[in-house]
Amino acid sequence: SITSTAGFYEDPQVLLHRDVSEPGAGAALQGDILDSFEIESTFEWIKTNNYKRVALQFPDTMLQYGSGVYDALSRKCAELSPAPVMTILADTAYGQCCVDEVAAEHFSADCLVHYGPACLSANQRLPVKYVFGKSVLNVDALIGSINSEFKSDADRVAVFYDVSFHHKAADLEKRLKTELVCKVSVAKLKRSTTTDEPQPQSDVDQTSLQTTDAGSIEFCGRHFRSNASNAHLDGWSIIYIGPENRTLTNLVMTFNQATIYRFDAETNQLEKQTLSSNKALMRRFYLIERAKDADIIGILVGTLAVSKYLDMLQHLQNIIKKANKTFYTFVVGKLNVPKLANFQEVDLFVIVACPENSILDSKDFFKPVVTPFELEIALVPGKSWNNRYSIEFKTLLEETSTADYFAKDVQDDETDSDARVSLVSRSIKSNHKVQEITETVTETAPDGTVVIRNQNTQVMRREAPTAMDFFLQRSYKGLEQQLGETPVVTASVGRPGIPMEYEGEPAATEADDAEVDLDDQVQSE
Repeated sequence: SITSTAGFYEDPQVLLHRDVSEPGAGAALQGDILDSFEIESTFEWIKTNNYKRVALQFPDTMLQYGSGVYDALSRKCAELSPAPVMTILADTAYGQCCVDEVAAEHFSADCLVHYGPACLSANQRLPVKYVFGKSVLNVDALIGSINSEFKSDADRVAVFYDVSFHHKAADLEKRLKTELVCKVSVAKLKRSTTTDEPQPQSDVDQTSLQTTDAGSIEFCGRHFRSNASNAHLDGWSIIYIGPENRTLTNLVMTFNQATIYRFDAETNQLEKQTLSSNKALMRRFYLIERAKDADIIGILVGTLAVSKYLDMLQHLQNIIKKANKTFYTFVVGKLNVPKLANFQEVDLFVIVACPENSILDSKDFFKPVVTPFELEIALVPGKSWNNRYSIEFKTLLEETSTADYFAKDVQDDETDSDARVSLVSRSIKSNHKVQEITETVTETAPDGTVVIRNQNTQVMRREAPTAMDFFLQRSYKGLEQQLGETPVVTASVGRPGIPMEYEGEPAATEADDAEVDLDDQVQSE
């Protein structure tokens, strides 16, 4: 699916029953596997920088190789004096593509080696080496497919690739530029930076590009120069080399005015992604309308390492406050349906996470989950969706710093009116605007709530509903304490066993037989 959530939201039952057995676990890695995990280059990186405590982070899908990589790297590092101490990080707190600096700091690590898919988001504290793996790519088939589709030198094509093809980057760019008929630009991996301050060292290209440079495109830890006057590749074609994953989802959403193709390295087929793009955009627009209707919004913290996440968190809180809505902040780790279902009073969630974990297909959840960009469109007066989609913290924060929409004197029906019509429920929704009054009179209603009236004895509206309002409307509010009404009794021994089958209860087979006998008796009557 183009809106895959694997890696950040995953069915817990799948994780519990996953087979992580490894034939010959702990044995030395040999051949292609040894090369894929880049044992030699990792050792040189540790040696050159004199690291003493090394954290090795594996995703769940690669955890079975952890002990083998650990042993192979330990033997190489035994040459150093003193040999560095290493540990394996598993069960990451958030997305597997993100650097888990929090878990590494529990180990007091001074560096981290990240294995597998990566979002390349700018981290804040630790030096990181990325080991992406080495997927097989048939460059000849790729060139043949592109030349069959684009036969004119007037065609402009941008090529993005999954991180697992990074080992082919130099050869790929050289051959595409010399053997293709069309004009082509190949994106390069880099570390995203959201500040001018020095970032922790990384083995990935740290080239700094200013977004104001003509033709400079930055996207999900990648950059390239397109010689284009716009940064959205309007009129271009984009080819993504890799599987259907979150990077492809972000590519389709961000460059939604371009024609997107995907080259499947397993089947060597070039496929167009237009239909999926339209459906995804329609879904996101619907979620924006849901966000407009929400009174209570939950902010999900989906990262503790990505640079500027605290600034984005504060930014969202300010937006919600100025929109006269209520917010609650949740730190829940990896998302799943039961976790979010505990907060029934929340109308909608907004997630603060890395770009690859921001766009979730929330159909399985009881309440929608939107991105910070979508919440801005819904709540900020005067800001509308102009077919440009943004998932980067840097872009959103820069736009807000240069244009304070709340400070504008926007004169339209939605901002000045006390209510608006919901496009989802077709009902009248209050904007919860609080009127300024000079004199107030308070009185207590029969149900115990406080009512505020103005000088004309009109009941004044309160602000947006809160979780307490939701709680007071519930028919069941938990066990009643009944203080002073319940007699004090001596504690007694409870029923031993487990709720599934307490001791002394009839066995399951006996209960089933009794139920069958009762059914027979009812039928005979």
